[in-house]
Amino acid sequence: MRLLSLLLTLAACASALPMDCGWACLFTVEDIPFTGINSSTVGFYVFACTNPLAVQSIFMCMRYYCTEHEQQVALNAFNDTYCPLYDVKLPSWSIIDNITDAEAEKEWPHIDYDTRAPTETFYTPVWIERSYYKIWYRTESDFDNIEVNSDNYGYGILGFWGAVLFFGIVNNLCRYLRRHHRLPRAFTLFHRYLVVPPVLRSRSTVPVIHSEIPPLMQTLMIIIFVCLNLILCFVTYDAFSQDLFWHSKADQLMRYIGWRTGAICTLNIPFLWLFGIRNNLLIWMTGWDFATFNQFHRWIARVITLEALVHTVIFIVFEYRAGGRVYFMTEFWQYIDIYMGTVATLCMMFLCALAVSSFRRAVYDVFVLIHKALAIVFLAGLYYHLFYDGPAYLNYMWPAVAFWVFDRVLRYGRLAYWSIGAPRAFAEYHRDADVIQVTVPVRQSISPQPGTYFFLYSAHSLQVWESHPFTLAGWRRASSPGGTASGRDELIFLFQVRKGFTSRLRKTLCNRTDGDGNGACKVRVNVEGVYGTPYSSGHCARQLFVVGGMGVTVATAYLQRFAEAIQQNKSSVREIHIIWALRNYALFQYIQETCLTLWEQVPVADRVHLSMDVYLTGDADVPNTPKEVTSEKIFTPAVVPMESDNDQPPSTPPSQASPWTIQFYNGRPDLTAAVVSHARSFSSEETKSLAIIGCGPRSMTHSTRVAISMAMESDLEVDYYLAPFDW
Repeated sequence: MRLLSLLLTLAACASALPMDCGWACLFTVEDIPFTGINSSTVGFYVFACTNPLAVQSIFMCMRYYCTEHEQQVALNAFNDTYCPLYDVKLPSWSIIDNITDAEAEKEWPHIDYDTRAPTETFYTPVWIERSYYKIWYRTESDFDNIEVNSDNYGYGILGFWGAVLFFGIVNNLCRYLRRHHRLPRAFTLFHRYLVVPPVLRSRSTVPVIHSEIPPLMQTLMIIIFVCLNLILCFVTYDAFSQDLFWHSKADQLMRYIGWRTGAICTLNIPFLWLFGIRNNLLIWMTGWDFATFNQFHRWIARVITLEALVHTVIFIVFEYRAGGRVYFMTEFWQYIDIYMGTVATLCMMFLCALAVSSFRRAVYDVFVLIHKALAIVFLAGLYYHLFYDGPAYLNYMWPAVAFWVFDRVLRYGRLAYWSIGAPRAFAEYHRDADVIQVTVPVRQSISPQPGTYFFLYSAHSLQVWESHPFTLAGWRRASSPGGTASGRDELIFLFQVRKGFTSRLRKTLCNRTDGDGNGACKVRVNVEGVYGTPYSSGHCARQLFVVGGMGVTVATAYLQRFAEAIQQNKSSVREIHIIWALRNYALFQYIQETCLTLWEQVPVADRVHLSMDVYLTGDADVPNTPKEVTSEKIFTPAVVPMESDNDQPPSTPPSQASPWTIQFYNGRPDLTAAVVSHARSFSSEETKSLAIIGCGPRSMTHSTRVAISMAMESDLEVDYYLAPFDW
C-alpha cells in the first residue's frame, strides 16, 4: 500500500505543470473571430502565432494570470516548437509593452464562459475574464495530468516488478549464504510461512482450478500486481461539467480512462516479453525457475488484455457517440491507428483464450505456432497504432522486440553449437516400461548439472519448429574409464510416450523392433540448452527425493552426481532416501537396471545409507509379493568405513555389502506424513542438514510444499528444490 500511496502523492504533486497557464491563455482565443486571418482558414496554430490581435490577447492573458516562470516556459514552447512547426514566427513580447493591464481591462471587450464563441468580428484584442481563464486552466491541467499520471502510474508498476526482482535476487543470495553460514531464524520463518507453502494446505478444500494457482508468495505478488493495475486505472480523475474539451463528465471519464488503460497497458509490455523468454538472465539471478517467470508472464498478459480491451471499447463507444452511426460505420474504420489497434487487442484476447492449460497440454505444438503468429501480429498492430496515436510509447515496445530477438539469437546459437557436426543420437524404446531413452552426443565443454533440462528437436520431422523440454536424467563422460562410443560426452534423457513428438519417435523405433516389442536405432536429434536453475544439495548430509512418475529422472541425475563425488572422495552425503510414486512396476524395473546399478561400481560401504519407498498407484501389484508391504534388497560393494585411516577408496572393494533398501507399497503415499516423519527422524542426529528435492505432478508438488513447510518447524536446517514436472 505504500507504493500506491506514493504514486497518488506524486500525482497530486504533478497537478500544476508550468505550461498549463500558457496553454489556457492560448485556447481562450480559439473561437474568437478577429479581423484578418482566422483559425477556420489557416489553422489554429498559424492563427494564434500570426494574428496580431490574437497574439496581444494571449500575451496580455499570460502577463496578467501567469508567473514569470510560466510565461517564459510558454514563450519558449511557442517560439521553439509550435510556431516553427507551421513555418511561422511568433511576434515579440514587446507587442504589449505600451499597454497596461488597467487599460486593456477597461478598453478591450471582455470574454467569459458565456461569451466564449461570439459571432461578430473583433477589431481589437480581447480581455479574458478570470473565471473563463480558470475554466480553461483546469481543463488543460486535467488533460495534461492524465498523460503525466498515466506515465507515472505505469512507471510505478514497472517499479513494482523491479522490487519483486530485487527481492528474488536477495533471497537467492541468502539461500546461497545459508549453505555456508547460519542465517537468522527470521529467514527460515519467512520461507516456512510465505515462500514454500501453497495457498491452501488442504487439497480437499481447493477447487479444480487450484492446479493453476502458484505458491503463496507468488500468489501474493500476482494479487498485488493485479490490484495495482485495477486501482491505478480508475483513480485521480477530475471530471467537471464546464470542461472545454469534452462537455459532459461521461465523455471526460471515457477519454481519461481510455488514455490511462492504454498507457499502462503499453508500459507493461517489456516485462511481458522479458518474463516469457527462455534465455532470461533473471532466472540465474533470482534462482526462480522458468515456471515462476512463466506464471508472471501469463498474469501480465491477462492484465494487459483486460486493459487493452477497456481501452479499445471505450474509444469505440466514444467515437460512436461523438460521430454518429454513419461516421462510425464509414470513416472511423478507415484510420490505420484505429483498426490496427483493434487487431492488436483481438490478438491478445485470442492469445489468452488459447493459453488455458487444457488447450496448451492437448495440442502443445499447435499452441506454440499460434502463440508465435499472434504475438507477431500483435506487435505489428501495436506499432501502427502507436506510430500514429502515441509515438512516444513506441519506446516501450522496442524492448520487447529486443528481448525476443536476443532470445532467438541465443536459442539458435545454442542449437547450432551443440548440434553442428555432432554424431546422430541413439534412441531405445522399452515396451513394458513404455519409456524411450535418448542418448545425445555433445561437445565435451558442457558440464552436466542435475535439475537442468534441454529442448530436443527432431531433425527428421517435417515439424522443424517443434521442440520439447526434457530433464537431464544422466550423462556419460568421454574421459571416463572406457569412454563413450561416440568419443564425445553424452547426455541421457528418459521420457514416457505421449502424443506428438514422443509418439512419432516410438513409431519410428517400433519399426526397428528386436522381436520382443523393444526397438532401437540412431536418430538425428538436436539439443538446445542448458536451461534451468541447477541446485547443488551436496552441502546437506541427508537427501530426500519426492518424485512421481518420470520425475524420477531428477533423482537419477543427482544420484549420478553423488556417485561421482563419492568416487572422488568429495561427498558429505550420508543418507539418500527416495519416495517414488508411479503407476507401472516395469518402469521401476527399468530404472533399477539402468540407474540404480550405477552404485554397484561405487564404493559406499557404511558411509552412505541408500533407501527407497516405491508406491504403485496403478492397478497392477508387485509380482509375487503380498499386497501390503514388500521389500527387496540390492547389494552393492562396500566402501572403506569412515573411521578408517585411509582417505582414498580401495582399488578392490571389500566383500562386505551395503544394500539399497527398497520397500513397495500399493496405493498413493501420504506425502506430507512421509516427508515430515522422515525429516523429524533426523532431529536427534548430530548432522541436522536436510535437502528435500521434489519433482512430480501438481498434486504431489502441493503436498511436498506442505511437508517442507512443516519440516521447517523442527531443528533441522532444511533446504529444498522443486524441479518442474510439466509445462
